[in-house]
Amino acid sequence: MFRRWVVEVDGTMPEIPAAENPQYHLRVGTVGTVMPYSYYVGTELTGYDIELAYRFGAWLGADVEFKIYDFSGIISAASSGDIDCIMSNLFKTAEDEKVILFSDDLFNVEITAMVRDAGAQVTTEVRPADYNGKKDRRAGRAADGGRGDEVLPGQRILIF
Repeated sequence: MFRRWVVEVDGTMPEIPAAENPQYHLRVGTVGTVMPYSYYVGTELTGYDIELAYRFGAWLGADVEFKIYDFSGIISAASSGDIDCIMSNLFKTAEDEKVILFSDDLFNVEITAMVRDAGAQVTTEVRPADYNGKKDRRAGRAADGGRGDEVLPGQRILIF
């Protein structure tokens, strides 16, 4: 799944058979705004996290309901019981770990920022130096699936 959604950026949602005679109802919180993890194509919610939720629901024997939140409200939705789990590209913080339980990491990502200013100053190295100045083909991906360099011509990775 990771290779298909994140590396190859193939936005094709496979057919996942729903649970027959579901024994549970799984309420999944997500954001619906971050490609390729959880986003809309027209009115259909799709992405890595969405496929994972459907697969988990099928394994659990549950029907799946998605509830959309912004990042500022999704933790409180889980802690209050409005949703059963979060399937979103959520960054784990020590503060959030005091409120909800986290699963093992599915994968780790590093945070990058794009700037238009070619003279931007590097202040703290948080990634290996050999990434500095290289293009990120996913950075700035347009909602229609366009490449980052079409959204921000000349974009490059900087180490802050």
